[in-house]
Amino acid sequence: MMQSFKPLLASLALLCCTEAALADSGAEMFATQCSGCHQADGSGVEGMYPPLTGLSAWASTPAGRDYLAQVLTHGLFGQIQVGGASYMGGLMPGFGHLKTEEIVDLLNYVTGSLNKPAKGWAPFDAALVESARAAKFSGPEMKRVRDKLPKR
Repeated sequence: MMQSFKPLLASLALLCCTEAALADSGAEMFATQCSGCHQADGSGVEGMYPPLTGLSAWASTPAGRDYLAQVLTHGLFGQIQVGGASYMGGLMPGFGHLKTEEIVDLLNYVTGSLNKPAKGWAPFDAALVESARAAKFSGPEMKRVRDKLPKR
């Protein structure tokens, strides 16, 4: 009887290890690529770099998810408002040079670990990131896309 459970147990162990590795990968990417400006906990720096917390609503809608993937891929330029506060970080570089899976891991870490996932949230995937890459937005164009989203 125990023999019949071994393949199932092996599959479950592999799944758990894979999910943990993806979470670790996103956390590592965040630590090396984002935390210098946005801080290790995603709280940002007042007046300069906005918090990456409070993204749950955006991460749960198609337009918000598209924006998050696009801004990470293409960057953002100019002053923005978050929670009534102004942030003039100047230029957030695009990270389009990263591999698609690295961007996916980073988006999933930020939206799934630094934020409490809202109803409708699903993990980001490679297809969404590839679509963001194809959009070819500039930093100033990303600002205009952002301005069309609900305020946060």
